[in-house]
Amino acid sequence: MRIVSWNLNGLPSCLKSGAFGPLLEYQPDVICLQEIRTRAEPVVLEGYWHYWNHSVRDKYSGTAMLLREEPLSVYCGLTDDFDVAEGRAITAELQGFYLINAYVPNSQQSFYRHAYRREWDAALQAYVHELLYDKPVIICGDFNVARESIDIYPENIRKRSIIPREG
Repeated sequence: MRIVSWNLNGLPSCLKSGAFGPLLEYQPDVICLQEIRTRAEPVVLEGYWHYWNHSVRDKYSGTAMLLREEPLSVYCGLTDDFDVAEGRAITAELQGFYLINAYVPNSQQSFYRHAYRREWDAALQAYVHELLYDKPVIICGDFNVARESIDIYPENIRKRSIIPREG
């Protein structure tokens, strides 16, 4: 099975530019998209089942999953009362495993967002552990992790984007 994960930074611009063309050369079975930044639900690719988890704010975050085969089930979010506003996770139950597509929040420089990120990480971990009781889990997506300063572009935001490692 071929799974592709891609942070689009905006689905509308990718559709307009034809950016999906080269992706099809890989003949993916599943395409996980992050940061779709739209509330529209266009048919991105014929022959794929399309599932969406939108942010309540237009042009902000959101995830989508395109699958060649119909999944057994699809769930948006991590829990019923967490991550409902930003559309950051979508899970497909497939025959032999669960596939989670995650767009993990960026901590930014705000203490509020950093605290939210920590809550989000804990919720994701608990969610994965819950699913593992049933079958294996594959997680893909944009984890908003910069291991080293070289991982951040452009250079002028490197210093403010790296949070010291927590003990």
